[in-house]
Amino acid sequence: MKDKLDDRTVDFIPQKPKRGRPSTGRAMTAAEKQAAYRARKSAITVTVTFNRDDINTLKRLIGHPDPSLNLDKSVIERLTEAVFQAAK
Repeated sequence: MKDKLDDRTVDFIPQKPKRGRPSTGRAMTAAEKQAAYRARKSAITVTVTFNRDDINTLKRLIGHPDPSLNLDKSVIERLTEAVFQAAK
């Protein structure tokens, strides 16, 4: 048996290589992984699709947020639902 402190004697009995993927030395900590995840998550662009018929109502609603415009309530509900679905 070879002494653990002996670094000059050649090994005569070949050792099996370690199992698994070799380490790269660039492993991230849990905090680094979480920060990278949050950065990726915040970079995601949200796309919202509206019906072409609803665009004029949306423009009027955004341009003039006055509730006295008498806009169609079902259109406003659909637009609101689409925006909230995109936020999920």
